[in-house]
Amino acid sequence: MQVICAFHVITIAASLLTESFLIPVILFLYAKLMKMTFLNYVSYDQPGLEKRIKASVKEFAVTVLQDVPENVDLNSLYLNLANALGTLVLEEEDPVTAIRNPESWTQIKFNQQKRTKAYKYSDKHHPLHTDYTYIGLKLDMTFFYCLQQAPVGGATFFLDPSRLESALKEYDSNLYDNLCLKDVFFSRNGTERQLGASNKVIDYDHAGMLVNWNYFRAIDNSDPENKEMIEAFHQFLEQKVLLGGLVTPYLLKKGEGVFIHDRRVLHGRHSFIGKRHLNKGAIITS
Repeated sequence: MQVICAFHVITIAASLLTESFLIPVILFLYAKLMKMTFLNYVSYDQPGLEKRIKASVKEFAVTVLQDVPENVDLNSLYLNLANALGTLVLEEEDPVTAIRNPESWTQIKFNQQKRTKAYKYSDKHHPLHTDYTYIGLKLDMTFFYCLQQAPVGGATFFLDPSRLESALKEYDSNLYDNLCLKDVFFSRNGTERQLGASNKVIDYDHAGMLVNWNYFRAIDNSDPENKEMIEAFHQFLEQKVLLGGLVTPYLLKKGEGVFIHDRRVLHGRHSFIGKRHLNKGAIITS
């Protein structure tokens, strides 16, 4: 509501001001107002949850739902919230065979026997990434909720896109330029090329920075001339961003969930000890 009201104010002002030199100023203000803010926390224990989640998702790139009581039916809660936000997409996928099971949560669950085959089964650190970079279908949001918190560790961490932009420009402006200009091909290993997707790693629209990134979906599948750039960006994120303390961690408790605009924010996971279980889905909002 705040953004809409501000937009109307600027529209009225523009209709009253005829001097051409004011047009860039008005456009600048409009762009500032339309930019997404980074992170917001919403408590379950207040009235109008669905309305508050919808308002938060419109304004913030990451929305964390906190303070969910133990007696709540989590499956119904998150199905209802996701359907209120857009078109829910549930599709469990085997990370090795790529066989898909529609209408089923993607389970991010530690599995001792499968832990070396995919991050969803493992207990190790998961580098910064976006979830659906390698899928041609535009899935606007990813969301997941916690069914079992690890006894030790396992926090999810998020990278504010403004921090990414400023740090990368300071670190290597040529790398930043190349990431903005070059298309990178992302796909699951072993799948046909037409099943993947090509995107610029960094792009922009009216709401700010767009990021398309999954190191492991790019390094073995992209064009040879891009491999040096891909490796350089991966090392920057690992060594300068993560170890530099630029990410924002949040340890999801049982029942809590997070809604992420997938191509707005990079996220990852710290390593953990013991068992941990999240359910994940996607939402199409456009």
